[in-house]
Amino acid sequence: MRIAHVIDVTCRDYAPTTLALAGDLIGATSDLSHHVLVIDGPCGDNDLRQALNVDSVQTVRAPANHSMLQRRALRQALDRSSYDVIHAWSPASGAAAISSARHVPCLITVTHAPAPGNISWFTRRRLRAGRVRVAVINESLQQSVTDARIAARDMRVVRPGVDAARIPHDQRRALRIGWGVADDATRVVMLLGDPPNRADAAVAGLCVGLAHETGRRLRLLMSPRARGLRSAKQMAARIGRADRLIVDSVADTPWIALAGCDAALMLGGGSGRGAGAAGGWGGLPALWAMAAGVPVIAESAAFLDGVPADDVAENLIIAAGVRATARRLCQWHDEPDSARSTVRRAQRTVAEQYSVQQWAASVKAEYDILVCHSPGSPATAATVPAAGT
Repeated sequence: MRIAHVIDVTCRDYAPTTLALAGDLIGATSDLSHHVLVIDGPCGDNDLRQALNVDSVQTVRAPANHSMLQRRALRQALDRSSYDVIHAWSPASGAAAISSARHVPCLITVTHAPAPGNISWFTRRRLRAGRVRVAVINESLQQSVTDARIAARDMRVVRPGVDAARIPHDQRRALRIGWGVADDATRVVMLLGDPPNRADAAVAGLCVGLAHETGRRLRLLMSPRARGLRSAKQMAARIGRADRLIVDSVADTPWIALAGCDAALMLGGGSGRGAGAAGGWGGLPALWAMAAGVPVIAESAAFLDGVPADDVAENLIIAAGVRATARRLCQWHDEPDSARSTVRRAQRTVAEQYSVQQWAASVKAEYDILVCHSPGSPATAATVPAAGT
């Protein structure tokens, strides 16, 4: 089976964690033929290959990122080979792929709440025709996609896989030196974003700032794409604490950055509606933190489909609101034994419930369904009775 993976890194909601997910799937399904097409954006080819963990990618470029010319370039790239399935890694990628290769069935994977308008009328029409399937990575995303007028019957929950072997624990010291942290007494807290531009830097700065002012030595790591970054910097500068913030693009790749961190913050639902918004959080960065052995202080556990409600407190440190989060940061700082117990349980949960092998098997099943139900495929022809019988 030949699979064309279409990834759009030009859209504002592009998430590098999705690249890692795609790369791990490709690595776990070596019995399939994979070809990666990336709609060109700010990422260099080396960055893409590293995140995907593949030897080569084909970039689809168009002048000035013009959407119509991009789709023409994508159509030409898809026409060069014959594919059984297109795997689009976001609603935007799906819209581009569907309009470029209408005859090829398409699987769209949704890893975080789609931005308004990212699921097009044409995509919904193709869903009704049975040529497209939508896979969401947890149940909390279903409502967000339903809000985009995709019926629940057209979606499947396919729990993602996280490969803990990607995490470079041996780079901890080098990462911290790069951030200006020379000792282990200073704790680095990472702000998780899904995608990075939905992380609220201003709210995170308040949480860490309140804990820091109690005498705990804390620094906050965040992506340069984080929302409210300017406000966070201004607030820290006004009280003479500008050095408390670490802004580094490595935070966009949590499987690398977390190796140098001591805790992680997951504020709100990642929906861009502020702290406390629990819906639509894919949660991939939090799963990476759990796999890395980094305690996660979170406002919502909705992304943990595989964990019973009674066991959530054994995997995450739950806190709602700025002051509650600051108190939890202080408690985590002062009670390391309790945090270690949470970390061990979280690592077991990821290993048992979010394995790459389980994820790959589920996605292959989706491919098979698409191929079998695609008009003109051998499997479909075999199941359709001849006229007059």
